[in-house]
Amino acid sequence: MKNWLTQTKIKMAISKNWIELIGWTASAFMVAFSFTLYIPLALIGLSGLTFQAYKTKIYNLVALNIVSGIGFFLQLL
Repeated sequence: MKNWLTQTKIKMAISKNWIELIGWTASAFMVAFSFTLYIPLALIGLSGLTFQAYKTKIYNLVALNIVSGIGFFLQLL
């Protein structure tokens, strides 16, 4: 009965929730970018989504986000 709430399960739940929180926050930045076209919002959003994709091991999205981030950064210059 005591084993359902172990320290390992707590750490896994917190780490998963942080990754989800970063993903949702980054998505909100991308939505804000779509309405304002303010490039720093896109860079912040893409960096958060890249972190989330890396942690969930979706490497094709990591590559896509990095290429998109480079494109937005070059537009910023």
